[in-house]
Amino acid sequence: MSADHVVPAGSLIARLKTFDRKERGLLLRHVVGFEEQSLELGPMFRERLCDVLRGRVDKVPGNAYAAFDYDLDWLSIALGRQGNPIRPVDVRDIDLLIVIRDGGTTHVVLVEAKGDAPWDNGQLCDKAERLCEIFGKNDGTAVPGVEPHFVMISPRPPQRVRYKPWPSWMRRNGKPPWLCLTLPDGLVRVGGSVGCPTFKQVPRSRRIPADSASPRPLGRADRP
Repeated sequence: MSADHVVPAGSLIARLKTFDRKERGLLLRHVVGFEEQSLELGPMFRERLCDVLRGRVDKVPGNAYAAFDYDLDWLSIALGRQGNPIRPVDVRDIDLLIVIRDGGTTHVVLVEAKGDAPWDNGQLCDKAERLCEIFGKNDGTAVPGVEPHFVMISPRPPQRVRYKPWPSWMRRNGKPPWLCLTLPDGLVRVGGSVGCPTFKQVPRSRRIPADSASPRPLGRADRP
């Protein structure tokens, strides 16, 4: 096998860092002064993330590896799952990837975010299918020593999300873990056309404690 086809050596985090070349992450690290290291995760976010993953992740260190828009093909290769197909046409990524080492277990936290836009069931199902290929369909034990977690973050609890077909490891107590994304006040949604724009105030975030917030139960019309 030529050197061009050899997966870089080192720990999982070292391999993830080697592949992490998305412009948004590189630019963010550059402007905030973290070019040679991982971004520092804020204490409030770390506390809330521990809340929704309680019993599985006990602590999220501030210097845990974090990357934005991480390509799932890169993640698959870094985990040694080269048997999964690389999809150059329909590239799927995860909005925020966090990796936490805890003794002999490496926790891979996959955070999917929505701001003002609604959740897209087709996109979520495609992403769940890809994550199944990487981590396994049921308990997520396809990669030894690695425990995956999926978290949704948005200003309001997800509505009409068809999560029943998702693998069990992407849910907790039957539902995907959710965090409230705080939006700044005064955001305005622009519509219409350039010549005749329309403006609508963006609703404020529903500030609900992470451990008590979850998507509403599926209605009959939502079921697959």
